[in-house]
Amino acid sequence: MANGTNSQLHPNSHSNWHTYRKIGNGDRASHAGTFVRATTRSMKKTGTVKKKQAQVEIRPLDSGTFEDFSSAMKAAYPSWSGMLWRKATIQRLIELFPAGQLGVFVNGKIAGCALTIIVDMDKIGLDHDYIKVTGNYSFKTHDPEGNVLYGIEVFVHPEFRGMRLGRRLYEARKELCEELNLRSVMFGGRIPNYREHSDKLTPKDYIKMVKEKQILIRSFPSNCPTISMW
Repeated sequence: MANGTNSQLHPNSHSNWHTYRKIGNGDRASHAGTFVRATTRSMKKTGTVKKKQAQVEIRPLDSGTFEDFSSAMKAAYPSWSGMLWRKATIQRLIELFPAGQLGVFVNGKIAGCALTIIVDMDKIGLDHDYIKVTGNYSFKTHDPEGNVLYGIEVFVHPEFRGMRLGRRLYEARKELCEELNLRSVMFGGRIPNYREHSDKLTPKDYIKMVKEKQILIRSFPSNCPTISMW
């Protein structure tokens, strides 16, 4: 994949990409910075994580955590045959927007991440795909003076699923959006098998027909990369 980005979340066409939005505070503020939140809670047994007091921390990633990041990513997408995030690409994102590259750590071990950029949605437009919003994977669309916090990746290591870490990451994005006084948080997800019908149906019509069982979709594996899965 160009520029060493991960292809797992990159739809092959605009027709597979559906965006979601959460409203923030309005116009952005001029300040930026890092975002750190640490919490402790009792966790039930989830995979190999037993019930115990687990120290959960959400903080910005740094290049020194890439090996653990890579291991968690490979565990999250065990059957993915495409290219995954490379160290150089993560480093570029950290350099562009350090506060937007969040990791969730459980007892000091990286358990997942949420990667974001800031874009000017007035320039990007609501009718866009992943290629457009990321500048063909170059992330040149990142604009510190933009108005929308845009999610480009999220995953959780299977060992830590069921601990509501995905929700914590989404809440961290929301808090970052509010801290920067951006208009909203946006992210996208892939619609299972929609590409087979994209020449005839809109996403809304396709979803409606699936709900009404007029279209039966093939099984959707739990490890299939989708932004809004966890």
